Order: sequence, then C-alpha cells, then structure tokens
Amino acid sequence: MKHRVFFIRESEGQLTGSDCCGKLEGDWRFDQGMSLFAEQRHLLQRLSPLDRALRDRFGPVLEIVHVDPRNVSYLFPQLLRDWFRFRSFSIARLRALLFLFRLPAIVMDGELLFSGVVPEQKTLLLEVEKRLHEAAGWS
Repeated sequence: MKHRVFFIRESEGQLTGSDCCGKLEGDWRFDQGMSLFAEQRHLLQRLSPLDRALRDRFGPVLEIVHVDPRNVSYLFPQLLRDWFRFRSFSIARLRALLFLFRLPAIVMDGELLFSGVVPEQKTLLLEVEKRLHEAAGWS
C-alpha cells in the first residue's frame, strides 16, 4: 500500500481575468518588466527539490501529488479517504480534513505535517521517514 504526500499550493498558472475570448494567464504577461505571479514561481522552485528528494529516497512506497487548494472536489475526498484508510484521530488529521492550514501545506496520509512554511529538505525527509516507520510498526 502506497503512502501519499500532498503538496498543497496555489497553481502558478493563476488567472488574471477572463472574457468571452478566453483568459489571461500569468507568466506570459508582464507588469512594468516584472513577471506576474513571481511569488508562485518562487514557491514552486522551493518545493521542487523537496519533491525530487522524496521521490529519490522513498519512490516505490510514496505517491506524491501537487494540488491546488481551490480544487476541493479532488482534495477533500482524497483526504477523507486517507482519514478512513488510516483510521486514527489526531488534531493534525482534523486540520487537514477541514482545510485549517496556511499555504503552502504538506500532508502525508491525511495528516498535516507542515503549514505555512517550506521545510528544509532534511527536516521533511526525517519527518516522512518517521511516519513510514510508525506506519510499519517500527519504533
């Protein structure tokens, strides 16, 4: 059974507006020489190495999903599924299920690990390893 890690962050392709002919998207538009939504691009660049480190270290046992918190129709059922799958109650699980976190957030197996911060790579790897050991029944 694969464990799941959700990187919850706003999509870097945010919409600036729309009309009958389509939509205006961020990266190809510039405001006074500056790219729109640069903060989203910066966040993505900080999360990408974490994704790669998790895949390299735990690839076969971990499913990694990047999801926008506005995609509630996908995210809520997935978190609810993990709630029932792991059948343990914690405040961190309740916070994840009720979306009581700040962005970016990292959730593993329905339990909120990090909220409002991008952790250091070593910190994330240790936390995920700890959760995997707990799930396997190791001390």
